[in-house]
Amino acid sequence: MTKIRAGVDIGKMHPHVVVVNEEGEWLLSRRIEKDETELLALIGDIRRCAVIGGALQPSETPVC
Repeated sequence: MTKIRAGVDIGKMHPHVVVVNEEGEWLLSRRIEKDETELLALIGDIRRCAVIGGALQPSETPVC
């Protein structure tokens, strides 16, 4: 099963999230608001990437 990783860049105004697979292909790239509703929607989108692209592997290691 392919593993995917999600990385977050916490900016002053808008965090940016990227989800990549093992080959480094971007599955999701999004600037988000610091808002609970948007964060919950983002979690759902990352879970959908895991279902489509493989298993989500938690990591504290930067993707780039």
